[in-house]
Amino acid sequence: MQKSNSIKIPAFDKENYNIWKRKILLFIKAANPLYPGILENGPFIPRKEIEATTVNGEVIPAHWVPKDPSEFSEPEKEKMVLDDHLQLILLDSLTLDKAMCGSVISCTSAKEMWISIDSKITRRQNVASHDSIFTLTATLAEDYATSTLALDSTLCGELILSPKVHSCDNKLCGKSNCLKKDPCSRYLLSQIP
Repeated sequence: MQKSNSIKIPAFDKENYNIWKRKILLFIKAANPLYPGILENGPFIPRKEIEATTVNGEVIPAHWVPKDPSEFSEPEKEKMVLDDHLQLILLDSLTLDKAMCGSVISCTSAKEMWISIDSKITRRQNVASHDSIFTLTATLAEDYATSTLALDSTLCGELILSPKVHSCDNKLCGKSNCLKKDPCSRYLLSQIP
């Protein structure tokens, strides 16, 4: 009879990310000692060696290629599902944070999920600590570029950073949402060299 695991998967907590990260890494390691390697290196892919051959007088050196699924051994099949199990653990930990869960749901490996979670939180922490206006600008631009909103670069000859506001050098601009007319936006714009 197999002993059931009574330890709950640590729920994602972006406010205490470093604590959550430590807890989830310990949970993952305790769940299966192979999981940390999968997070670091990606999923196990069974491979086979193709021996060196000569084709039309040209020597093709030995190389490794992924195996066809019909060639997988039972131990290889078992190792292949480890990444799926690890993805489930990560998704289960994100259940309470729908935005983060939605941002990693299309990832194809646990490693990709882990990198995505870590980069999003690390980027947010950098912005929150006000490291620089450049970090904030880069983060906002990247978030906007990856959003589902379409970019419109025709208004007043400048790139629109948001569908609601824009900035331009056109003194005759009649747009009420022009960044140049808003005092806070003028200050932010003045900080950019």
